[in-house]
Parts: sequence; structure tokens; C-alpha cells
Amino acid sequence: MFDLFEDWNIGINKDTADCLMAAIVGDTGAFRYPDSTSHTFYVAQKLMELGADKDKAIFNIYRSDDFNLLKFLGEVLSGLTMDKQRKYVWSAIPYEVFEKCGKPPTGKETAASAFTQTVKDTEFGFVAVEDETNHLGISFRSRTGFDTSKIASDLGGGGHIYASGASINDMEFDEAVKLLISTVNKHCGS
Repeated sequence: MFDLFEDWNIGINKDTADCLMAAIVGDTGAFRYPDSTSHTFYVAQKLMELGADKDKAIFNIYRSDDFNLLKFLGEVLSGLTMDKQRKYVWSAIPYEVFEKCGKPPTGKETAASAFTQTVKDTEFGFVAVEDETNHLGISFRSRTGFDTSKIASDLGGGGHIYASGASINDMEFDEAVKLLISTVNKHCGS
């Protein structure tokens, strides 16, 4: 967007600069993800010169979690499983647990980004949440460039190498998780 504003000679005020900075902070995981290029930092610098508050964006996105979300993240962590041979980590949350935690709307994506990309000796990970009865939503994240979009595509979803998603519908939780693991393992050579 910044480049578009520049190309079209559209001025950027402080409010717009703050919005663009929030988008960059969110999309790059506060500049931690591989898509944080030198151009990303250049744009962030220019936005800060225009008055954007980087620290406020980071605080609002990464340091203002809802209590129910934190309870949910605890459940994800307690169920975290690692397949050392195939180099991935995962957690699957049934509807009852999701409901008990207040159904945090961004829980699946937040957990996938926060945990599955940080485990040593893995290439990718995913969090699967039964967000409605017989509906398993899945969020994949890559650590190393492992193309998670291929797995998501096999499950009818999509995305890109580093972040993708899919869902499995009309299937009980345990069966959906079995299908998910089978599909994932097919992409890991085992």
C-alpha cells in the first residue's frame, strides 16, 4: 500500500501511517517472519518519519491478549505433540475445550503463529480446532520454507508456503484428526 501511495503521489497522514505500520507489524510478526525484507524496514522507517507509532502497533497486536485467548493457548500448549521423525509439531483442540475457553476468534491462528514456528528441530507445525461441532479448522505455519500450502490444498484449503489453512467438515473430531495426520504424513515422505 505504501508503494501505491508513493506511486500515485498520495500524501500519507499520521493516521494512515499508523494503519500501514499496524499492517506491517501484523504481517511480519513484528519483523520476525522471513517476509521481513530490507524494503519492509525501509517502509517502516518512512512511516515512522511520518509519525507512525511502531511501539503502539506492537503493543496493541502482541501485548493485549484477551484472558480467554490465553486460557486457550494454554490448552494448545498442553496438547502439543511433536513428530520428531517427520519434523513437525501439532495440537488439536476439540469443540468442548474451545467452548470452555470462550471460543477466542483468533485462537487457532494466534497459536499456530506463536508456537508452531518456534519449536527447534521442526520444519512446520499446525493447530487444528473444532470451532463448531464436526468442523475442524486448521492453521499451518512453516519454519524453514516447507510448503504448507500443499497440505492445505490437499484438504481443500489454500495459502502460501509459510502460512496456510484448511478445514475438514462433516466429520467427528477424532476421525478428522486422523485424516489430517494421514494427509500431513503423506507430505513428509512417510
